[in-house]
Amino acid sequence: MHDRVRPVIDACAAVQPRFAAYRRRLDTALRRFTGGDADALTGVRQGSYHGVWMELHADLLTSLDRPRTAQDGA
Repeated sequence: MHDRVRPVIDACAAVQPRFAAYRRRLDTALRRFTGGDADALTGVRQGSYHGVWMELHADLLTSLDRPRTAQDGA
């Protein structure tokens, strides 16, 4: 999944540079997780893979001026 989302983030960053930070943050969280930090995947603290993913999701919805729906987990 991680390898599949990277080109999507890169395409978004080409249009809106702030999206580049999500790739760096997801890469960092994945490195922490594969390095043994189990909380780096789904932990509630800031910077977990899940937390960054949800921030990216919210940013994409806002950028597209699309409201969250039940399908989005609202």
